[in-house]
Amino acid sequence: MSRSRRYAFALAVAALLLVAAAGATAGAPADGVVLQTQNESDNETVRHQDPDEYSEDGDVEELEGWLSGWMNGQLEEGAVELSQGEYDAASGYVDEEYYDRLEQYVDVAGETGGESSEESFREAGERQEEMTDSAREYEETRQEYEDARDEGDEQRARELARELEALAGDVEESSEAVRTQYDEIENGTGADLGEADAAIETANEDVQESQAEIREAEFDETQLSLAIDEPAEISFTDPLEVEGEVRTAEGDPIDDEELSFEVGNQTVTTESDGEGAFAFEYRPTTLSLATEELEVAYRPDNESAYLGTSENVSVAVEQVEPTIEGLSVPDRTAYGEEVTVEGEIAVGDVDVENVALAVVADGQRIGWVGVADGEFEGSVELPVSVPADEVELGVAVPYEGRALAPVTATETVTVAEIPTDLSVSAERTGDGALRVDGSLSSEASGVVGERTIDVAVDGSTVGTATTGDEGAFSQRVEIPESASGNLTVRAEYDGSGTSLAPAAATTQLAGGGGGGALSALPGWLRWAGLALAGLLVVGAVVGARRYRRDETAPAGGAAASAASGGEERGERETAARLALSRAAAQLEDDPEAAMEHCYAAVRHELAARVGGDRSMTHWEFYRRYSGEDDDLLRDATESYERAVFGREDIPRGEVRGLLERARELSGVEDGSESGDAG
Repeated sequence: MSRSRRYAFALAVAALLLVAAAGATAGAPADGVVLQTQNESDNETVRHQDPDEYSEDGDVEELEGWLSGWMNGQLEEGAVELSQGEYDAASGYVDEEYYDRLEQYVDVAGETGGESSEESFREAGERQEEMTDSAREYEETRQEYEDARDEGDEQRARELARELEALAGDVEESSEAVRTQYDEIENGTGADLGEADAAIETANEDVQESQAEIREAEFDETQLSLAIDEPAEISFTDPLEVEGEVRTAEGDPIDDEELSFEVGNQTVTTESDGEGAFAFEYRPTTLSLATEELEVAYRPDNESAYLGTSENVSVAVEQVEPTIEGLSVPDRTAYGEEVTVEGEIAVGDVDVENVALAVVADGQRIGWVGVADGEFEGSVELPVSVPADEVELGVAVPYEGRALAPVTATETVTVAEIPTDLSVSAERTGDGALRVDGSLSSEASGVVGERTIDVAVDGSTVGTATTGDEGAFSQRVEIPESASGNLTVRAEYDGSGTSLAPAAATTQLAGGGGGGALSALPGWLRWAGLALAGLLVVGAVVGARRYRRDETAPAGGAAASAASGGEERGERETAARLALSRAAAQLEDDPEAAMEHCYAAVRHELAARVGGDRSMTHWEFYRRYSGEDDDLLRDATESYERAVFGREDIPRGEVRGLLERARELSGVEDGSESGDAG
């Protein structure tokens, strides 16, 4: 072999070794477990990165406008489908993708520094979803109502008619909220949502017209008259004295009947006399001190032929402080045990009711207990977050700014520490890292989930893992550069902020080398190594080809020109095929990362036809490109955007299909990683 051939061969071998080493480190797929290592994987797929990190010199304001317009279009199309009764189609326009785009919009709007309409877009989407769901439920319930009518089941039909009355109210409320947010979006973005607004109005009117017919067929409307001096100053000790009459729309009294009223968040039951008159007291408990108008609503039973009605009363609410007495709690308890609390609550000599008390331990709200006739008794399970110590356990009125002032009563109890057991195992992964597995359990509950485990190798902390619902954890960690030979892997749970005892476990691994020089390098330097390796491979291939041409072809400008063209093609081919190789390697474990590499391969292949700066965004590149592979580039661009920005994982089958098309574009057979070098 001649000197030049030996030189080219050695250069190629060196380059390939560098590619293999760097690829094993930088090309490793990111793991899908909760971990914060000291040096995170530099190839981890970033899902909500700032868009300008991708656009660089791109027009961020143009992107903001595009995202805003896209969301406006989704709202409008969804509203039109809703007005036509196509509820599934309407839901499809305001879905996960809508909120993914909204998150992108938030990122981009933060870069422009202008006013963002984020809250309006979010509220419009959520309220339009609510309206769609309510309208769908209204239509389904209306069908049930019609069926009951056809079958002659009058009681069931009336019950369904009352449900429809509530649903029609939900639709009307949502439609008003949606249209309000449309106005906010128009004011903030200059968009025209007139068609969407009209569609929402039509959808609501259809429901209200339908319900008016049902209301007339099923119910006798009523009217409520109240005799109250306003404004009424009320408190728990000075209740609202409600007197009045309930009559039909024709003026006939609803006499000698049991009547139910909703006042604030309470339901009060009373009886009417022969003239339809009634009287009752309302003692506010959790009513806000800011309340100025209080609704008194007549709520007939479901089977009643009467339709409900309501009137507002002007009030001024005063606060009073209750007293908790006779509190009883256990002396000792532990995580996972039922804790029973009981006692009495009153204001003066008036028993408190219609209120829920918070069960508190060590300042934490751990549950609720109801009050009836001034007495409470209930049990809650003690959570792990209450530490092993002498703690205060009791009940509290937790509300601020309400008719009953906040008050707490506690007793000291002892919370026992719960022994724990931690196990750990580890194995080398062959890329300068370890896979560490284990589990955490306790005597109280068996498995212990959502706990942080510290992981160390030879005394150096390399990361933290979090136990899952079954108490297990599994984590990939880097072997520190300082580690060599036999390794000691230690997992530790410190138990802080809980009643669980600390625990630790270790395991030994026989010598097999540390992280290696390359794996210890910073991530940017590993990628620089990949780039250099790629150039060395190209140089070796081009050098070998030149040597063969030097031996077989005459010297001259034509030969030099051919070599230059081959060099450029070689660089593009090498970069594209290297990207395809990485995409194939990561397809099973990390489809998002594979999609990024697949897009890179397509872009490398088509870059020569576009020209321009490499900093172009994916959509700028697409708009600049024109050619027979336009469909492939668009599909790759859309999938790349979803992989990078989307909330949901991209389907592996979708990536596999694009990878096959990218291979065809590059002329690479399935599974091949490089072309013919000869």
